Amino acid sequence: GLPMTFTIEIRNDSLIDITNLPLRDVYNPAAIGFVSADPPPISVDAAAGVLVWDDLLAITGRGVLRPGETIRITTVYTALRDIEAAVNTAEVSGARDRYGNAVAPRQAQAPIRVVEPDATPTDPVDEAPAPTSRPRPSSTPTNTPFPTNTPAPRRTVVIVQTATADAQMTPTATTEPAGVSPTEPAPTAVVPTSLPNTSASGGGAWLWLLLFGGLLLGGAYVMRRRV
Repeated sequence: GLPMTFTIEIRNDSLIDITNLPLRDVYNPAAIGFVSADPPPISVDAAAGVLVWDDLLAITGRGVLRPGETIRITTVYTALRDIEAAVNTAEVSGARDRYGNAVAPRQAQAPIRVVEPDATPTDPVDEAPAPTSRPRPSSTPTNTPFPTNTPAPRRTVVIVQTATADAQMTPTATTEPAGVSPTEPAPTAVVPTSLPNTSASGGGAWLWLLLFGGLLLGGAYVMRRRV
């Protein structure tokens, strides 16, 4: 019951024009039935399975088929029954060239196999897509490290104290956190362990007072001196 289409191509592979081109298409009427053709044949024998075109050039209005040119014919049939092997044969016989010479006949065959379609085709079963599982949040707590207290950078401050004019300057190193002003130590008045004895009889008390006043002035100077 399904259509079958055949395309017949005829090519002039000689060096001379062809002026007359008949065609016969022979088929198995038990396997296929003729429906139509382009161009249509001049005769159809459905019982014998023969289609005839007496001159394709005249039917198509071409007049001649030049060397290398091709002419095409389309035929349509209907499949009639289940058959394993059949043949459709196209044959060019009785063609002539420009000088009236006979052209050697040519023939082409197309094997046919007709298969009965399955009466109960199996339709594919539509399967529902598998549900996509959503990722669940992890129940394991994530340990977030606490920030570590980083000690502030420390700097070294050097304080130089000068006791008296004849005392040596001794640098003292102390370490304090950055950003903190160094604390100046309270100056201490330098008091000699023993006072010099300027007179055996004690009559130089005024000298002693003068020396003691000088020491006090020296202590005041130390308090104002800053490094």
